[in-house]
Amino acid sequence: MMDRFAEHAEQALTDLQSWVDQNFDPDDVEADRTEAGLELRLADRRKIVISLQSALSEIWVAAPQGGFHLQWSGDCWRDPSQDRTLADLISGLLPRS
Repeated sequence: MMDRFAEHAEQALTDLQSWVDQNFDPDDVEADRTEAGLELRLADRRKIVISLQSALSEIWVAAPQGGFHLQWSGDCWRDPSQDRTLADLISGLLPRS
């Protein structure tokens, strides 16, 4: 049985991959699941890596713009240092269409 962290984290990765697939041309941004999370490959060869940190119950995002640690806030994943949701954070890191 999956714990609450795993449930929320896996759903967030699934939703994020679907959002990228629906809103970006694969030549601009490609989303692939990995053993540790989700990797977004950009057209300019940069990557954004979203990984699950089970021991800390966090999602970590590594991007050219910096690193971010997100925690479950009861209804969404949020970066407490910037008060941004995972969706807002990733949206801001990706190139504009």
